[in-house]
Amino acid sequence: MKKTVGFGVVLLVGMSAAGCAQSSPEQSAGDSELKPSATISLASLRGQWEGADAARNGEDLRNFSSVTMTVNDDGAFQVTTGCNDPRGTFTVNDDGILSIDGPVITTRMACDPALMDMDTLVTDVLEGISGATLTESGELQIVGDHGALTFQRE
Repeated sequence: MKKTVGFGVVLLVGMSAAGCAQSSPEQSAGDSELKPSATISLASLRGQWEGADAARNGEDLRNFSSVTMTVNDDGAFQVTTGCNDPRGTFTVNDDGILSIDGPVITTRMACDPALMDMDTLVTDVLEGISGATLTESGELQIVGDHGALTFQRE
């Protein structure tokens, strides 16, 4: 199953097509509307990312800095949370719309409750992805139905 999300819908509401390339103020993972500053491509996602911020319903989760995400050339990603490690495949169409191709797969091991909570948030956000952007400072912000995640380059 391929889940396609409206990068353009979430990020470009109220903007003209010409305004897409302009820089906009950055926002934290807890903000509901993202402002684009760079077009997302698989090449821009490739590499190692470190957790910077995570929020569920406006509540920041404190131990997100221990989370890392690796994205390969083909869009395959794995998030290392310290317990269960969600993985899947990102796709990006020509319009910069970020999708997850198929389900987010994860183990279901019992771990420390705080780590399991982080696993659940990461999986829920990625499965319900509704928007993503790269900020001027190079952060990757992903918003989903159940919260938001912000990653920075390692």
